[in-house]
Amino acid sequence: MSVLTDSDIERIRCVDEGEWDQDSSKLLIQEFATDCLNPMGYDLRVGGFYKTFISKPNLVTIEDGEQVVIKPRDIALISTFEKIRMPKDGSVSALIMSRVTQVSRGLSHISTKVDPGWAEGELLIPVQNISRENINLLYQEKFCTVVFFKNESAPLSLYSSGASRSKLVKLLAQTSRQS
Repeated sequence: MSVLTDSDIERIRCVDEGEWDQDSSKLLIQEFATDCLNPMGYDLRVGGFYKTFISKPNLVTIEDGEQVVIKPRDIALISTFEKIRMPKDGSVSALIMSRVTQVSRGLSHISTKVDPGWAEGELLIPVQNISRENINLLYQEKFCTVVFFKNESAPLSLYSSGASRSKLVKLLAQTSRQS
């Protein structure tokens, strides 16, 4: 495995679903922003919904001007603004890494991966507030980095969408109502 640099990402990145459908080696990052691309990955931004698990265990939707509020020691599951579709040929996998600017505030992410073949779109990133203060993240604020890796060989199987994103969101919403 080798890390994909910004120039590697630009080389394999396509700009629309049509191109992604036609070329199995292409990576699609919808809502791509040039200022999120960095030498060793792409900074993901806070998306349209989140769920905390301790202080306010319900699914919350947010939009422009609103924010995620994570209380001390709470865990949140945050959707990404970007929608990711990995190459269909299984040539790329990814890990989600913390951003130092967020860690310095007390935000610690819980290890997350992106499987080869992932095509479900937005990611759900678990984070924990390890500080003694509330941590607020604005809608579309950069909060973690996805680091892409070129796989040395194709995996035996690609991501399977058995637990689809829409089913998971419905489950989270249902869990919220029961809390």
